[in-house]
Amino acid sequence: MNRKIAPFIDIVRLEDKEAKLKSFVRSVVEQSQLRCETDEAANTVLLIARSIDSPVAKAVASLVREGAITIPVKLILALPPRQEVEGDNSHDTFTALVGSNGGRIIRDVRLFDAHEQLVLGPSASWVGDCMRRDPMKRDAFECYASDCNKTAGWAKTSFNRLWDSVEPMPDDLFQHAKPAEPEVCLPAVAAEEAASDPLTPSSN
Repeated sequence: MNRKIAPFIDIVRLEDKEAKLKSFVRSVVEQSQLRCETDEAANTVLLIARSIDSPVAKAVASLVREGAITIPVKLILALPPRQEVEGDNSHDTFTALVGSNGGRIIRDVRLFDAHEQLVLGPSASWVGDCMRRDPMKRDAFECYASDCNKTAGWAKTSFNRLWDSVEPMPDDLFQHAKPAEPEVCLPAVAAEEAASDPLTPSSN
């Protein structure tokens, strides 16, 4: 008899985020929690990411390119991609995630309070930090649930509600991406990000 693994919350160091997520997804795939499903809707990776530079986006894109993830990915981004600079592979990440399945982008600033999340089939999910905070700047509490239908069900419902509230990505989104440049904004929830976070609400 297989024992179910309870969801757990862990604090993950910045430098470990992408590797830990890749390991988590690999373990789910190896347990055949994705491939044994007959429901086409369940056989889709549901991903909400702050940007394509987020560790969760990079981890999923890497596994798509490696062939570890072979099912469609539905992607919601908070921040549109920026033009590549030398040595950057953001376009490859974007292409691996969106592919021919398209994606959606958040335009309503009120939705930036949503958390990054990943749903892998009917019982595996991951929830990260609020998308107002840059995951590349801090350690964070993250929830891992490799075998919990209830947690994955909540995450899937959250994804579907957000998906219905955001806009489809234009086909030429990356072609019209803005050049990378320093961000300037008013103080955010996290004081240390006061001059760098584009999702920080303005006082205007």
